[in-house]
Amino acid sequence: MMTLASTRALCPLAATLLFAAGAAAAVDLPPSPCVGGVYPCFSLSLDATAAASFNQTSPGGFSQSITGTANLTTGAAYGATELGTLGSRSTATTSVAVGGDIADSNAVFRDAYFVNNPFLTPVYLSMSYALSGTLVSSGAAQAHVMSDLSLFNAENLDSQAGQLFGPGATTVRLSLLPGSNHVLVEGSLATSAGTFGFGSADAAFLDPFAITGARLLDSSRQSLGDITLIDLAGNALPIASTPEPSAALLLATGLVGLAATRRRRALRV
Repeated sequence: MMTLASTRALCPLAATLLFAAGAAAAVDLPPSPCVGGVYPCFSLSLDATAAASFNQTSPGGFSQSITGTANLTTGAAYGATELGTLGSRSTATTSVAVGGDIADSNAVFRDAYFVNNPFLTPVYLSMSYALSGTLVSSGAAQAHVMSDLSLFNAENLDSQAGQLFGPGATTVRLSLLPGSNHVLVEGSLATSAGTFGFGSADAAFLDPFAITGARLLDSSRQSLGDITLIDLAGNALPIASTPEPSAALLLATGLVGLAATRRRRALRV
């Protein structure tokens, strides 16, 4: 049975974290997937069947798409990675009963932040993210998605993660010590489309994985207010606004309600 495990190349969070506050200092962290331990960094790993692949890590966000044909299967993979947002799509189509192959895409961003806890007791950093997209398959085919938001605190070695395996939203909470905390954030989005005979699959998550909130919580998990995360390069972590219902949707909902009211009145007559 095809799974997404082989397509997910999530690297462990963090490395030697260098920061400046007058004089430079260093914090020892696990080995970094970022070149030279420089944050932020962005990675894409794409495979469009066995015929085409792409792997790159960059200090800046970027996107890439590839196509390939192998084992009587045509595949395509696309990935996009920016600070706080990710996009991914994988498709595979086999037009005969004896073919089959896999296309997959894995997009990752990583960054390091100072997070200040101004209180005298430990608190929590709460971060939320949302994922939207579609999984469609027909015949002998499967489509999968897996997303992950991982947080690591270099001060107390706390590590937390939240995963989604389809459209939805989740929250990750990381403990913070009083004072300055060095927090590493990694977001990943992986899609996979595979066939094992006649069929097609499409895992489309181009509406991005997006960070939707960052706030401090007290020991009772009550909100202490929203915060802005600034990384070591001075970049603010983008926070996506929660989508509001469109005017067209609100109008359509109102018309449906009006029609239902009229039908009920007609039945009473």
